[in-house]
Amino acid sequence: MTSTLGNLREKLNSLGKAKEPSSGVRRDDVTPHFANEEVSLPRVNLLPQSVRDSIRIGALLRRAGITAVALIVVTAVIWIFQGPTIDQAQGKLDQAQSDNQTLNTQIKSLSPIGELYSALTRQQEFVQDTLAASPTASEIFIRLQDAASDTGKTPVQITSASIAYHGIPESGDTLNPCPNPDPFNESITFGCLSFNASASSRDQISSFLNNIATDPLFVGAYVDSSVVNPSITDGNQSKENQVTFSGSVGVTLEGLQTPLTPEEIMEIITPAPDTTTDPNATTDEVN
Repeated sequence: MTSTLGNLREKLNSLGKAKEPSSGVRRDDVTPHFANEEVSLPRVNLLPQSVRDSIRIGALLRRAGITAVALIVVTAVIWIFQGPTIDQAQGKLDQAQSDNQTLNTQIKSLSPIGELYSALTRQQEFVQDTLAASPTASEIFIRLQDAASDTGKTPVQITSASIAYHGIPESGDTLNPCPNPDPFNESITFGCLSFNASASSRDQISSFLNNIATDPLFVGAYVDSSVVNPSITDGNQSKENQVTFSGSVGVTLEGLQTPLTPEEIMEIITPAPDTTTDPNATTDEVN
């Protein structure tokens, strides 16, 4: 075996030697082609392909294992350093959840008080609105008595009076539903004042009606009946007769505790236009 390797080595070395130069050329001037090349023995890979594939797969698995271990180590280091911060945040979260549960319990326990407060607030608003639109009943009767007193030496005697309130009309409703001798008067009323009285003459009744007409608290004074009753004194008929009459008059918005604003009055007088359309209506188009 040793001799065989020696013969092979000699043959290889002989291949690296330069041929003899031709005539006229010196041997020293010829440079061997393989003088600077390293000579090595040939190698043969006798491993099957499956073994080589398994070796590559094993290498890949080792690299993946090393990478996974590195990630675990990095994650553990981050967790160790951020652990106190995470624990603190978790503690705050737990405290907030506990406080939220406590507050929800308190809200449930206080809900009846909230409902009572809401009910009282609604009642307060209702009372305020009612009082704001309530009439000055005493002022209405006083003004009626003033109109009856200023009718001459003997004033008109008011025997009874009452007010029927129909409320402030809504937009589009009748402004004055009371009996009205002037149907073109657009004054707004919220009540009708009915009265029974007696006078010494029909002229005194006219004076009484004129006094009512000049008072802005009243509108549409109307006498529906009058009866002349002769006065009897000691069994003898007196020269002066007594006239009993009954009538009514509308009470304007000046009789409210809180008068309406001009905008509210305008809204009552001028109703909103009707925006509804007839679905069966047709329109003619001219081209």
